[in-house]
Amino acid sequence: MQFNQEGVNQRGDQFSQGQQQQCQQEEFNPQSFQKQRTIGQVSNSFQRRLTEREKNNVKGHVFLEPKWNNSFHLETPILGVITLIILAIYFCFLFSGRIEADKDKLIYGSIALILYIIECCTNGVVGYLRNQMSVRELQNYLNEIKQMNFELKFNVSSYHYQYRSHYDSEKKRNVRSQETVYTYNETFEYPVGQTVDETEDSTVFFEKAKYFRIHSFVTYSFGDQQSARYYDDMIKLARNKAKSRDTFQSESEDQNCQGLKTTLLAYQDGVKLDPMLSVPVYIIYCLVGLSLLYRILLNQRVSFLEHCVHKKVYMDLNKVNPEVYQFEMVRQNVQYQQIIMNNQAQIINQQQQILQQQQQGILNQNMQQPLQPNYNYPQQPINDVPNPMN
Repeated sequence: MQFNQEGVNQRGDQFSQGQQQQCQQEEFNPQSFQKQRTIGQVSNSFQRRLTEREKNNVKGHVFLEPKWNNSFHLETPILGVITLIILAIYFCFLFSGRIEADKDKLIYGSIALILYIIECCTNGVVGYLRNQMSVRELQNYLNEIKQMNFELKFNVSSYHYQYRSHYDSEKKRNVRSQETVYTYNETFEYPVGQTVDETEDSTVFFEKAKYFRIHSFVTYSFGDQQSARYYDDMIKLARNKAKSRDTFQSESEDQNCQGLKTTLLAYQDGVKLDPMLSVPVYIIYCLVGLSLLYRILLNQRVSFLEHCVHKKVYMDLNKVNPEVYQFEMVRQNVQYQQIIMNNQAQIINQQQQILQQQQQGILNQNMQQPLQPNYNYPQQPINDVPNPMN
């Protein structure tokens, strides 16, 4: 997550100012947005937005844009789709008579029911319904976020694959299984000192809708080059240690803002809350198998706001990891030795080029000059040369 902080801040400020001016000029109407009717269109829209953000190099801006079935956008849709497919297959087999034994009906039905319950509890809707607050409470909560502590960790692990051969339960065929064996796992914690909140002001959006959902996430940047360089050295040290332990490596970054609620549902002050926006009503929809319908209705009535919490991080010199510091010193020594060797090689090449040029100049000078007579010996006229026949 390393990026040019100054450029990102400038482009992010320009984007947010333009977005706010556009929202102030146009009156917001949630029903005026074009609803997307298929999951594929939602996925394509999300991918297009990500491409535009990468193209503009804008990291973490605020925008207001309702979408069809927003929980499919925020959470992974694979579990929900698999659950619906399993339920459809189960009922098809049940009514077609292919599942005849009561034991099989109980097993398959229990599996489908468990998956459906997991899907209902993990689709993100419950998080919005549990965390409800008014706009005034939301503003106080956003002020509390500015004082929250920020944690940054980098996890690395090394592993290899182990293959085993065994016979199946009926002992008729040999089955080969693959098992992942982890041999090294370590977490490197970044020494966070001072943190400055650089979150964009999103209060301009709060008066644009009666109800709106907020999805909050955290991003960060470094306040100076020393803090960013230490993080790069920490990652390099972690990767080197992981590579020296085993064949394969995996890594992950954990950034956490303590006390941050990722999902919120806010409403205007003095507005009577819709009875539909409650956990009991959602449970009733789930019991009758209409959890997907509830999400569609929720999206049609409630707009969506993405809120990025931006923290600028400075390193604490008193909490520096000695291994990272030693790794930095070794890296600097290696770079210094490499610079010396490169300079020596350049000097030798320059000397060789000068010597070749001198030799080539001397050779060219000798080729251009005419042959001179030898004045060291006396020369006789041709007529005075004695004839040996006489």
